[in-house]
Amino acid sequence: MFILLKKKIESILSEIYLLDQLTILIQKVLKKLQGNC
Repeated sequence: MFILLKKKIESILSEIYLLDQLTILIQKVLKKLQGNC
């Protein structure tokens, strides 16, 4: 039971991490686009 919970938490954390990376990437792209205008 505990192992399943641990796996679930790990997968949620990795999803949050990926979303975080994606957000940072989008912000960088937007800054570049604004800089070109």
